[in-house]
Amino acid sequence: MKDHEDRGRRIVLGIIGTTVVFSALAIITFVLLVGPQRLLPQVVRFIFTILLGILLYRGTKWAYWVLVALYGLAGVNGLMSGFMLLPNTLMGLVSLAMGVVYILSAVVLVYSRDVKAFLARQRGLGEKLF
Repeated sequence: MKDHEDRGRRIVLGIIGTTVVFSALAIITFVLLVGPQRLLPQVVRFIFTILLGILLYRGTKWAYWVLVALYGLAGVNGLMSGFMLLPNTLMGLVSLAMGVVYILSAVVLVYSRDVKAFLARQRGLGEKLF
């Protein structure tokens, strides 16, 4: 069982890391295209992303389901935006890539036995700590 938990830990950390990197890239792209006038909401969203990642790592069930829903919605949005932008700009390709990664993240969170084993262990550790 320990191998499943270790693989699940690496998968969860990979998903969190990818999400944080994509969020940072989205902020940079937004500022370059639109300017810094709406930077505060972008920074708040980035902090929210990091907090949800921490809570997911700790095994918090509601954060898990919020992230599954957000990854699914972001994935669909990324795919739709990407297909609309693809003929005109490189942003379409980036948006498609982000959409695929977000959808895969949601699917892996829901269906991976390794992730489920790791999150169950994390929930068990949290109960022992408090």
